[in-house]
Amino acid sequence: MAYDAILEGKTGVMSALVDGRYDLVPIPEAQLGPRKLEVASTYNTERYRPSYANKRGLPIFLNRAW
Repeated sequence: MAYDAILEGKTGVMSALVDGRYDLVPIPEAQLGPRKLEVASTYNTERYRPSYANKRGLPIFLNRAW
């Protein structure tokens, strides 16, 4: 999708999942800073794996981000 955007001359966009579908969205403003997430509630730190419990209704890849 990013390559298609380049071919179409689109700038300032990135590939993303929106409502479970792939789409091109505006790149977030740099002054917003990096996204952060709570590692302890998102990952099983003893097994070095994601925690899969209690995910219903949360967005993919951005669970519990603030």
